[in-house]
Amino acid sequence: MEPVADSQVTSSAPDTNYGQYSAWEVNRQYSHVYMRFDLSLLPPNIRVRSVRLSVTANTVVAHRGDGNAYTTYVPDDDWHERTITWNNKPAGSGDTRGERNLWYGDTTEAEKMGVNSIDE
Repeated sequence: MEPVADSQVTSSAPDTNYGQYSAWEVNRQYSHVYMRFDLSLLPPNIRVRSVRLSVTANTVVAHRGDGNAYTTYVPDDDWHERTITWNNKPAGSGDTRGERNLWYGDTTEAEKMGVNSIDE
């Protein structure tokens, strides 16, 4: 399933929108990526117990972070790919749902990030 909306936000350019970019810089403190998925096509009697996010790292440099990518549930999905910025980003639920080390230098690697028990 592909996201219906995705964008990066960064504290170094808090009013800039990156919705048109195809690559992102992710850092837990300074730069976040938001992705929204449309689950409306799932049958109404389906309960999602876990999801898996596949992340492809083309170039990974931990110059301001620890080399990990973290996932957090964001209950507010009222944001738009072409208008979201650091200054208007919705807050996450606070709990890290999954993390994965993506330290692979200049190689391309597909990694899995498990996110379990999203009951919000």
